[in-house]
Amino acid sequence: MIIIVIIILIGFLTVLFWMAKKRSSIEKFKSNENKNELAGKTILITGSTGGFGLLLAQTLIKLPINLFITGKDHDKTIETINSLEKINK
Repeated sequence: MIIIVIIILIGFLTVLFWMAKKRSSIEKFKSNENKNELAGKTILITGSTGGFGLLLAQTLIKLPINLFITGKDHDKTIETINSLEKINK
């Protein structure tokens, strides 16, 4: 019983660590330090119609880069492009 609790606790802590690391990666892209570093670069985001790909696209669209996005569903991809254009204005 104690071993099961320890395994669950380790799994929970691993997920918390992963989430904190993911959040710090997004904040790094939002910081001003990287704007000059990424200027003029070309970035391709796959799966950009939802989840982390969409969040990343919404963050990167504000930077002076060439951004390409892909998605499985054509209609969702068009909706994403339209929403990104509104953010970029």
